[in-house]
Amino acid sequence: MKKNLTAILTTAMITGAFTLTASAEESVTVNVTISDGNGQLAIAQASVIAKDINGDGKVSIDEALYAAHEEEYNGGAAAGYNAYDSDYGRSLGMLWGDDCGSYGYYVNNASAMSLDDEVKENDYINAFCYTDLETWSDTYCYFDKYGTDGDKFTLTLSAAAWDENYNPITVPVEGAVITINGERTEFVTDAEGKADITISDPETGIHVISAVSDTQTLVPPVCLAWGYGEDSETSNPTTGISVSLAGLALSASAAIISRKRK
Repeated sequence: MKKNLTAILTTAMITGAFTLTASAEESVTVNVTISDGNGQLAIAQASVIAKDINGDGKVSIDEALYAAHEEEYNGGAAAGYNAYDSDYGRSLGMLWGDDCGSYGYYVNNASAMSLDDEVKENDYINAFCYTDLETWSDTYCYFDKYGTDGDKFTLTLSAAAWDENYNPITVPVEGAVITINGERTEFVTDAEGKADITISDPETGIHVISAVSDTQTLVPPVCLAWGYGEDSETSNPTTGISVSLAGLALSASAAIISRKRK
């Protein structure tokens, strides 16, 4: 009897260990950007720990956006986020407190099929409310880098589009005005979507690079630039990551922009 009891306890301990290991694996750190119903950045590449809430063995876009609202929105997900099951799968009902009824979401700058799509460690999620609810002209666009370091750099801005056969393609965004920390600059993208950018009088810290257009309705793109002043160290003081690697791991420095709605 003792032998059987020992075997049962041993099996239970092993099973428990596997359960704990599996549970630990069912969470990922992702980088979430959300644009509100006014077309403004609410959070930019906020580092969020998303968990497998429904227990299906994966972390979904839905669960990542839920986690982002729990961490960054005043009142949490209960106040600012809603998703529901529909005939077309999991659907958004509210994003950042806006229930406009029309939303978009991309993972690593690729259009997602469903809120149920799986996200992986260090994925980049960009969700937004449509601001043009009549002609749906909101254009998803993105830079060729998620992050960079230094005070001078070149970015290329591209937009999602479709060819004559409705196949997805990308096209350069010309004439977009670069913004730094929400302020328009003199830097404008050329015919290839490129812009040479200089952060003047930089302070040590992370600068949010985005873009606006006077001729297109752009979903705000995001690139994080680690700037450093005269007395700065050669590494990111928040994370200890080498500046040369900051472009690959800037999101590890916690929420970059967090404009919590009151």
